[in-house]
Amino acid sequence: MKIVKRLLPYARPLYHFLPEYLVYTTLGIAFGLLNFTLLIPVLQLLFDQQPPVLSRQPEFTFSLSYVKDLFNYWFSATIHEQGKFMALVGVCVIIASSILLANLFRYLAVRVLLRLRLKVMEGLRNHLYQKYLEQSLPFHYNHPKGELLMVMLTEVQEIESSIINTLQILLRDPFIVLAYFLILFYWSPTLTTFTLIFLPVTGVTISLLTKKLKKMNYFSQEMQGKLMTFTDETLSGIKQVQSYVAGTFLFQTFREINHELSRHSKRLFGKKELASPISEVLGVLAAVVLVIFGGYLILHQQTTLTGPTFIGFLALYTQIIPPLKNLSQTSSTLQRGLV
Repeated sequence: MKIVKRLLPYARPLYHFLPEYLVYTTLGIAFGLLNFTLLIPVLQLLFDQQPPVLSRQPEFTFSLSYVKDLFNYWFSATIHEQGKFMALVGVCVIIASSILLANLFRYLAVRVLLRLRLKVMEGLRNHLYQKYLEQSLPFHYNHPKGELLMVMLTEVQEIESSIINTLQILLRDPFIVLAYFLILFYWSPTLTTFTLIFLPVTGVTISLLTKKLKKMNYFSQEMQGKLMTFTDETLSGIKQVQSYVAGTFLFQTFREINHELSRHSKRLFGKKELASPISEVLGVLAAVVLVIFGGYLILHQQTTLTGPTFIGFLALYTQIIPPLKNLSQTSSTLQRGLV
């Protein structure tokens, strides 16, 4: 987190970004949650289950229960006065509107992060150019112009693609995970607690596989560097190579390095292709175990969840996995930017 703190001065003043971003993110999460919550009455209608009936409008309280009771009151009144089909149409219109608003606020939040990113990168480039001007002549003599230009272009670009992306994830995904887990706990504390215990098992397995792939990838990059270095040395001393007729020997050495790189790359790409199906199988197994446990609680009446509510629970649970995956990868992404 030290590198993030070092980048924050380039983003000042933060009050130009942070309050606006928090408002957009909160509204985007709220309307996103509304989409999954409204799936439940739709499923109740489609499964021909009797939705909760309220005879009078609930009194206002600042709580989720009030919002739930108010919707149930409107829903039951619409069914009684206009029929189930019109109630279904009304819910679908609300879902479509909430999806539109959720994506609108997410887009506005991304626009704020884009302004923050561009301001940080502009400050970094200005600071780097100023440092170039302040360096002594021996510094410029010992550092080739191409190297300094490469730092200005590729290294700053790498900071943007790794550290700034990590900063965006840290500003966005924790809010999503927290809000979604609060709703899941509100629906079923027992089932949500089970997911918190079971989820790390699959996460650790996938993490171990990912770390093994990263070690192999680092070795592959080392071999590529060795190959490029050998080629550069050959081209730099091509006169000596031709004078001493050493082309055959150097070509044999190059073939050995190139073969070693190809052999290791074959193993690396094979493991990479294996990672995706393994992750998918582990994800499906986790979902199956969750369905079995949730079904057991529902069938034995050990939870307040119903069939439609449980489907909504599963739909919302699947939306937590992408931000959790992003957060688990922030360490390696940040490390790449630090290098």
